[in-house]
Amino acid sequence: IVSTSTDLGPMASAVAGTVLLVAYQVLLSVGGFAEYILHAPRIGLFSANKEGILSCIGYLGIHWLSVALGSLCYAPTPAAAAAKQREAHGIARRLLLAACSGIGV
Repeated sequence: IVSTSTDLGPMASAVAGTVLLVAYQVLLSVGGFAEYILHAPRIGLFSANKEGILSCIGYLGIHWLSVALGSLCYAPTPAAAAAKQREAHGIARRLLLAACSGIGV
């Protein structure tokens, strides 16, 4: 619902996804969200479903990054498609390297 209602373009999706995922990770690591998710008592509807509800934040960030990466792969002509695919592979490699090396938070 959030992704459909915002209708972000490719660049805005990349920025929004990155900001959302970094903020979510900071909240998990420093803000106490991880402690709440793992150890809070299950006394109400929200707290009984906290893992699923709060994980939607991360899934939305991943979706926005996927929209941005997918837009790099789509092109109207075969030559443009090949150029966009090379660009997308380079971005994907950099994202994977950043994720594996712990760059960011």
